[in-house]
Amino acid sequence: MSIDGSSDEREGLLSRFKNLEGNVVVENRTSEPRDVLAIERTTLSWIRLSSTLLFGTVAIILNYRFENSDGDGKGFTRSKGYIISVGSIFSALSICALLLGGYNYFETVNHCISQRINTVKSMPTFIFVAILVTSLLAVSISLIVDSDF
Repeated sequence: MSIDGSSDEREGLLSRFKNLEGNVVVENRTSEPRDVLAIERTTLSWIRLSSTLLFGTVAIILNYRFENSDGDGKGFTRSKGYIISVGSIFSALSICALLLGGYNYFETVNHCISQRINTVKSMPTFIFVAILVTSLLAVSISLIVDSDF
């Protein structure tokens, strides 16, 4: 036992944990557990999007070849400049998706901790999704225009 009584506080905390038997039922008047789980699911979705973009980048940079309909064994190849530019765009989008998911997670957790009902400012998310859709459309159109039909 010390002069300041810190061991008494520790004994009090330990006795509280020793006396717990079975399940602890706590009354829940808010939607906080549901909100926290929704935040975590959304963050995992951002991580999944980021990893999908990263795997797409790796496939593009490793010069993934699309088979043509002739069946001659030669693949549909692109120039090195095209591969590097599309790969760098997708890798930048992958990093941005990861950072944006982390930003949204910590911002929403801070709102939950301070018990504010405000939602996260969604303008960065809208801008990111617009850039992502535009870049995917541009790559798809460039693949269609340059292919031999």
